[in-house]
Amino acid sequence: VMTESPELLNNKGFVLTEMGRVKEAFDLVSRALKMKPGYTEALINKGRILQRVGKPRSALPYFEKSIQARPDYAQVWLYLSRAYTDLGREKDALRALEMISKMKPDHKGAWLDKGIILDTLGRYEDAEDCFDSALQLEPDDAEAWLHKGRVRLLLGDPEGAMRAFTEVNEIDPRNYIAWAERAKLHSDRGNVHDALHFLDQALSFNPDFVEAWKLKGQLLSGLGQLEEARMAYKRVLELDKRNAEVWVRKGEIMMEMGDYEEALSAYERALELNPESTELLLRHSELLNRLGRYDDAIGAMVRASELSPDDAEFWREAATLYHQEGAIGPAIEAVDHALKRSPNDADLWNFKGNLLEQSDMSDQALESYDHA
Repeated sequence: VMTESPELLNNKGFVLTEMGRVKEAFDLVSRALKMKPGYTEALINKGRILQRVGKPRSALPYFEKSIQARPDYAQVWLYLSRAYTDLGREKDALRALEMISKMKPDHKGAWLDKGIILDTLGRYEDAEDCFDSALQLEPDDAEAWLHKGRVRLLLGDPEGAMRAFTEVNEIDPRNYIAWAERAKLHSDRGNVHDALHFLDQALSFNPDFVEAWKLKGQLLSGLGQLEEARMAYKRVLELDKRNAEVWVRKGEIMMEMGDYEEALSAYERALELNPESTELLLRHSELLNRLGRYDDAIGAMVRASELSPDDAEFWREAATLYHQEGAIGPAIEAVDHALKRSPNDADLWNFKGNLLEQSDMSDQALESYDHA
């Protein structure tokens, strides 16, 4: 029956795969292989489907069987290399790509994939040679220009990177990644307003681009546009609620805006996501102290010290923060914690003496100065 021929089933499966109807495609291709077990095109197709759904280990045998039957089929070597890459077998992937280069030196996809692998291996100059080879074959390949720009950055050439990313947007104005990369480069040069313009371009094509919103918040904060920065960070957190770094940045913004309760909420959310950050515990403690919650502030310090039990510098910094906030009692307690870890530190003893003097505890202050 025509509808049951393996060729027709496989062809239909190929079309359904391209339409994203992967389960139906898989069923049809599996039926084709039951009818004709050595059918190379169906083996390739089944491997492609498995690769597409994130199962490169399962896809690999189908590509390997296909290669045994059709060692001259360049596209299967490409599929095989991508399965190897996904499995972390970069050397095997490079060998597969070399096979393509021998058969078809003008196979642009092979040059591009080879460059990407060499980039991940830190062989940036070799990677760029591959991207250049791809561009010789197709000068308007936006993806190749994008990878070339990233490699130029890694090779310490921001000007070359900017030229490459600009080329991407001339070829593909909707490439939001290139707009964002150009924004970062402008930011690094101190051209904040230009950077914000390019970020807006990126976000106009991808409103859910987290990294662009994050950089926008950072730049707006630096300009003192705190409400706009807060809104940018709010958008990041709508897209990625588990972004501890941005919860911290939101906390910093709210501190600057004088909304300490909202800042505290942000820091506590960040701590839920990153409970072992001593820096974050220190910020949390400082804010609790500012809100007059001294016992809680000391508790946060103690938790931080448990994470870094021998770090006298941590407690010195804590004491300095408390002193700046005018909380002399907690500052003295923090210095005592530091002195337990560094009892011969003259500067710490002098610091303690100064704090005790400010508390009208002259006799104890003198004892501290004697230790120094």
